[in-house]
Amino acid sequence: MMQKRYLFIIFSIIVITAILAAYRWSSPDIYLKTEKKTHLHYDFVDISAGIRDNRLKEDFKNRILPVIIYRGISPVSTIGKKWSVGLKYDEKNGRWRGRWPVPWNAPAGKYRIGIWLSPELREKIRLRNRKFFIARRKPRKLNPGLCVMTMENMRPLKTMKVMGPDGRWGNWKKLFDWVEFSGANTFWYMAGQTSAYDKRLPDDFPWNNENLDFIDDLAKEAKNRGIDFGYWVQCYLTLGPRRYRPDYEYGWDYKYDLGKSVPTRGISIGDKKRIEDIIKFIKRLDKIKEIDYIGFDYIRTAKGGLELVDEFVKEMEVEVPEKWNKFSKKERMEWLGRIAERTRERDIPLIDQWNWWRARQAALILKRIKKEASLTKPLWAFNLSWEKGWQHGQDVVMKSDAGVDIIAVMLYESDLEQLDCLIEDWNEYMNKGDANLIVGDDYDWPLHQYTLNPAGPEDFYGRTLRAMENIYGDGPVWGIFTHDLARALWGRRGPYPPQEWVLAGASCFSRLREEWKIIPIHTEIEIPEKVPFNTAFSANVVVKNCGPVKVEKIGVSLLPQRGIRIVSRGNKEIESLVPGETKRIDFKLKIDEFLYERGFRHMVASRTEWKSGEFPGYAFKYLSLIEEPLLFPTTTFAMLE
Repeated sequence: MMQKRYLFIIFSIIVITAILAAYRWSSPDIYLKTEKKTHLHYDFVDISAGIRDNRLKEDFKNRILPVIIYRGISPVSTIGKKWSVGLKYDEKNGRWRGRWPVPWNAPAGKYRIGIWLSPELREKIRLRNRKFFIARRKPRKLNPGLCVMTMENMRPLKTMKVMGPDGRWGNWKKLFDWVEFSGANTFWYMAGQTSAYDKRLPDDFPWNNENLDFIDDLAKEAKNRGIDFGYWVQCYLTLGPRRYRPDYEYGWDYKYDLGKSVPTRGISIGDKKRIEDIIKFIKRLDKIKEIDYIGFDYIRTAKGGLELVDEFVKEMEVEVPEKWNKFSKKERMEWLGRIAERTRERDIPLIDQWNWWRARQAALILKRIKKEASLTKPLWAFNLSWEKGWQHGQDVVMKSDAGVDIIAVMLYESDLEQLDCLIEDWNEYMNKGDANLIVGDDYDWPLHQYTLNPAGPEDFYGRTLRAMENIYGDGPVWGIFTHDLARALWGRRGPYPPQEWVLAGASCFSRLREEWKIIPIHTEIEIPEKVPFNTAFSANVVVKNCGPVKVEKIGVSLLPQRGIRIVSRGNKEIESLVPGETKRIDFKLKIDEFLYERGFRHMVASRTEWKSGEFPGYAFKYLSLIEEPLLFPTTTFAMLE
């Protein structure tokens, strides 16, 4: 009898479980779908809901179905600080539809969509959550130690005269003397630009083509010297008078002081012909096998982007003023422009949507270019650093997902306080697995706020290393770029000669290689903070073997800089250093020139090479004159004395 009772209980449990399971897995009253299962960071998650029961469907037609996205058990907010998406009924297909933009750098993994209903309705209506995935494109592996010198200049290579680091003049090949001198292993050259100053460029190929026939020569010269070569294209910016600009649709920006929208020289990222022209340009150079990298600059709304207001409002489902349909196109642009420029607290959600949408458009353009140009070589793109590029419609994670392998983050223009803030923002936003970042600063004295102490190159060095070490949240970056050789040679370098700027960049390369244990030797310079004029003083080059094996035949050289005279032998040798061993090499120097225009400060620089070393090690330091010589009012007076 007892046995029958147990069997009955077991049978009842099985039946109840089966009924519950059948109920759970039977068709729900409201079901959810996504257009695809896996999404990247530039994607919308397009969500639809359907109701099978016609009576229930009629009851819900005029309702908005709110859905919430979860990661695990936690709800996830999206762009514009939205915690839910309202699905609206679409008469065309008889479903409720809505879209959820993938949040900035959302963690990869599984997410689920749930419909939110009141407790009363939830008891009556069967629901089933829908899962989807956010993924990352895995970029091409970037080996640590990428050291790039760039050149952004359209001077004719055919007639170019360049003074090399040795002080001798030559043709364009001297550019590579500077690349070698800096210790860079890669040279990136701007090959594509749309600039016209005396006549229109042809509509079928609106690019400066004076140097295009030399790209082959540049690439081959780089290969002959063991240097990797890449070129880049300025995508959505034009230069020169308006009357010579090609026939494109141009961007519109908002001038808050004028209270109106104005046309710009930036090509609209909505212009279809421009994408085709970029692809045509890339295909023209694709036959050069010595090219190692292809890059993009201004792959964004170069100026404004307000001409895209209608597409933005539609795709992002933006809440607009009540009489929106009566606004003219100009009024719609100015409505968006005012909000984007004034940046009030209440406007932040809309600005966030605007930034995300533009970054998505840039990513889709990159994706299309890569596909239609059939690109197989590593791709890089420059990215602004302020607000992680968002303010100008850029996002490094979206670019990486779109096919870019290296993101070159530009540290230009900010002062030191701003630099610390933006590095902190990046540090909180990015880890190494999110995208391949390299960082770089500009050989430009005004962009370093005309600093004298620290000296311009000294400030360049400090900023670059700060970003190298801290821009990722979990370790140093893979590489560094120095921007750009043309600025060092002919640009706004201030009172500092080209070699001082380049040596600052070369020292950044050395620190990067030390960080990644690519080179075993670490060097520092020990000098007094201040020295008297025309009086010998000691400069020690401290050389340490940080590697695991003995290093032999170590040559240490001081590199003469303006105002510094080496009064001892300038080249010395260390026979060997065992792991962990340190030696100090003493040199004697004098300051023999007053450089009042640079705050009476002078660079002492060294270069260290060793047997079997592929790259040299650089170090530098600045010192000042003591106060007495500053009584001399000018350099001229001092020299007469």
